[in-house]
Amino acid sequence: DPALADRDGELSRVAGLLPSTCLLMSETTVDAVIDAMAAVRPALMVVDSIQTMMDENVMSSPGSVAQVRECATRLTQAAKDHRVAVILIGHVTKSGEVAGPRLLEHVVDTVVYLEGERYQQ
Repeated sequence: DPALADRDGELSRVAGLLPSTCLLMSETTVDAVIDAMAAVRPALMVVDSIQTMMDENVMSSPGSVAQVRECATRLTQAAKDHRVAVILIGHVTKSGEVAGPRLLEHVVDTVVYLEGERYQQ
C-alpha cells in the first residue's frame, strides 16, 4: 500500500529527531497498540489519528462510528488499567468539523481544539 510506505517514510524521518527514549510505531490495529502499551508502559502515548485505528472484531471500516467508538473506548480503558496518559488525536475536515463521528468527544476526558493559519510562519 503506497500510503503505508509514505507513512513509514515519514516515521523514519521524524524518528531521527526524537530522543532514544521515544518509541514510534506505525500501527493501526488497536490490539497491537494496547499490547505495546502493556509491554512498554510509557508515561505518555499519542495516537494519531483515532480515525485510522481499527478493531479487527468490529465489522466496519476505520473511521466509522463503530470503529472510533470501540477503539477509543478500548484505548481509554487500557490507559486506565496500565496508568498511561493517552492523547487521542482526531482530525477535522476543511470545514472545521471533527472528521468522522463526533462521539469521540463523549469518550475522552478533555477535548482540545488547536487552530492555526495555513500559511502562517
